[in-house]
Amino acid sequence: MATIFDVLRAPKSQRYIAIEAYWWLWLAMLLVRFVPFRWWSRWLGQLGHATSDGDLAAPDYTVRRVKWAIAAAGAQVPWHSTCLMNAFAGKMLLRRRRVASTVYLGARRSQDALNTRLAAHAWLRVGSQIILGADEAAYYQPVAWFGDRA
Repeated sequence: MATIFDVLRAPKSQRYIAIEAYWWLWLAMLLVRFVPFRWWSRWLGQLGHATSDGDLAAPDYTVRRVKWAIAAAGAQVPWHSTCLMNAFAGKMLLRRRRVASTVYLGARRSQDALNTRLAAHAWLRVGSQIILGADEAAYYQPVAWFGDRA
């Protein structure tokens, strides 16, 4: 996890993308908490459209910088940055850099001691690589995905 000191020691270009990630995370928090999903879901892309593995048109370092920026900014925000907030912010950072990506929303049944509940997760894929939310993605069944229009 990146700290504020890692951000301050980073090269200028990385500091700028971390600040931009911080901005997108703030907007994502406001949207997720206060605005109905149906009003802002179109910002994620076209429902039911997934980008292909060959759509990675950006250098790998761009994807790594976006991934780092979300982790660095997410560690500094004064709220718990959820997977949906991270996926939204990552999607916006990639879109500004003209990198095609797909946001997946998944669900699974979670067994508690007393009952069965539905758990949800969001992750972001670029090409064949899941760049945000990969740790949990394998445990969830995709129920919706939003990809960039071709």
